[in-house]
Order: sequence, then C-alpha cells, then structure tokens
Amino acid sequence: MTIKKTGGTLAVVITMLAFNVSAQEQCADLVDEMAADVLGAADQLRCVSDGGQWTPRPIWQKAAGKGKHKNSDPDPLAGCDVHLSLAKLIYEERDFTDPDSRPRKNNNNLAKGAGQALGDGQLEYAVQLLEELQSSIATSKENLDYGDEYGKDSDGYTAAERAYLVSDWANKMAKRIIADDGTRCIE
Repeated sequence: MTIKKTGGTLAVVITMLAFNVSAQEQCADLVDEMAADVLGAADQLRCVSDGGQWTPRPIWQKAAGKGKHKNSDPDPLAGCDVHLSLAKLIYEERDFTDPDSRPRKNNNNLAKGAGQALGDGQLEYAVQLLEELQSSIATSKENLDYGDEYGKDSDGYTAAERAYLVSDWANKMAKRIIADDGTRCIE
C-alpha cells in the first residue's frame, strides 16, 4: 500500500516538474518575443521634435492644472509630454549625465520601464508597469483637436479610439505574461 502511494506521489511530482520546466521554457520564449514588441511600442508612442506621426496634434493634451479646464493646448505639440511620460512606463534608456535618471548603485542598469523589467526577468513588475500605463491612459485628457476636421487621424481613428488601442495593447501584453492555467510566468 505504501509503495502504491509513494509511486502515485512520485508520478505527480514528476508530472509537475515536467510541466514546470515546460512553463519556464514557454515564459522564456514569451519574454524574448515581447521585448521587441515593447520597445517598438515605446518608440511609436513618443513624439519626435516635429511631432512625427502625431502631427498636427498628439492623442493626449497636457493638463492645464488642478481645477482648470482648457479645450486645447496653445502649443499643438504640448501633449507630447504626456506621450513621453506614458512611453517611459514602457521603456526608457537611462541618461547617465542626468543625476535624476542614473541608477544609484548599479551602473549596468541601462534602462527602466516594462521592457527592461521583462529583460531582467522581473515579470511581475512588468505587469505592474503595464497596468499603470492603462491607468494613466484612463486618466489622461484626450486632445479635442486631434486629427482632421472630423476628429479622425489618417487611419480613421479618433483620439479616444487611439487611446483605447494603446490601453488594449498594454492589457494584452500583461495578459500574455499569464500562463493558460491562470498562473503567471514567474517563479
């Protein structure tokens, strides 16, 4: 009887170990695949000096300040600051000349954001940053002057639809870190 119980327990342990190794390999592949997606998304979200793809106006507008409301920014590219702060949640290379940006102790820590967390194997932190991105998008003020005279960009999306697409991307990326059985790809 003891041999049957021990054999059954051993079979369960071996099955769990095999599943765990398979899950770890799946997570490692997932992290490699996602890293490129995250870096690309951060680059697309940023405005370049002339506004780039967000010309003439970015998706979000810069906040007017507590208790104040404004319909649009006097500077069409003022919302690029919002884009930049959201992109930093995804990926930002550290500027070692800026005392506020450089790491205090680890000089090899070259970047921060969800992309770097993925690369460092800090998957829980990457999910947290992606969820923070969604929360920030939900509270950011959309640009009322976004797009053409109908409020749509060249692809036919309004600012609200573009904001939803970015938030949905972050949601999907965070969910990809979760395995099919509901566990996260984290030890």
